[in-house]
Amino acid sequence: DWAGRSINLAMHLARHGIAGLAVDTFVARNLRPTDDYFERLEKAPIFTQMADALSALKALQDHPWVDTDKIAVTGMSLGAGATLYMMFETVIENVLGKDGPRFSAYAMFYGGCSVDFDDYRVEGSPLLIMMGEADESMSIPGCKDFQKKLQGMGVDVDLKVYPGAGHGWDNPYPQQFVEGAAVTKDCIMRWTNSGENIEMSTGHSVDSTLGAIMAFSQCSHNDGYTMGRNQQALEASYRDLLAFLGSAWGGAD
Repeated sequence: DWAGRSINLAMHLARHGIAGLAVDTFVARNLRPTDDYFERLEKAPIFTQMADALSALKALQDHPWVDTDKIAVTGMSLGAGATLYMMFETVIENVLGKDGPRFSAYAMFYGGCSVDFDDYRVEGSPLLIMMGEADESMSIPGCKDFQKKLQGMGVDVDLKVYPGAGHGWDNPYPQQFVEGAAVTKDCIMRWTNSGENIEMSTGHSVDSTLGAIMAFSQCSHNDGYTMGRNQQALEASYRDLLAFLGSAWGGAD
């Protein structure tokens, strides 16, 4: 996150009595906003975000001021994808073990829902999905299908769609259509029983840099999409997140 979104959200939560920990995945790996997008994917793919979040979850178990039964995870865009992955036991068990700590709620800001698993087992805590109605880069129908599938498994999933909002509505720059921006909503990821992550429309593994570049260069397109600040969506999403956490945790402010 280059624009302070994570810190702003953490401070918003803190004002309501909820500790917020913002994890810096990019700068910790010597990446800057001027670096090429694919270079960022090479040095800090979605797996590093998951590793950072799970390491934070583990570290917080010993924090004297944190209720370890009430630790949620959230992310924006690519970080939202990481958030979805961490709902699945296939991911968590290999890192924290079958009896290790788990997140108790998941919330994603404008992320893709095109994730699939051979071993489709979820941890089971509630999920909040927040999407922009005018975001051409993400598939709201895809998230509705994902919601329905999880609800069929007994998971409480709430989907919020904000009218007129594009991608990244919490960014500081004005909302506008950005020509040439990469759209990846047609890329479908499947985590196999062998632990490999395959982009299904191309058949390429995204676990290697070359495979990821080949997969995304074929399953995505550069038609551009709407992104930038939408104050109404920002305020609504912050309210919805607090209400969601209050419901998930039974009485948070």
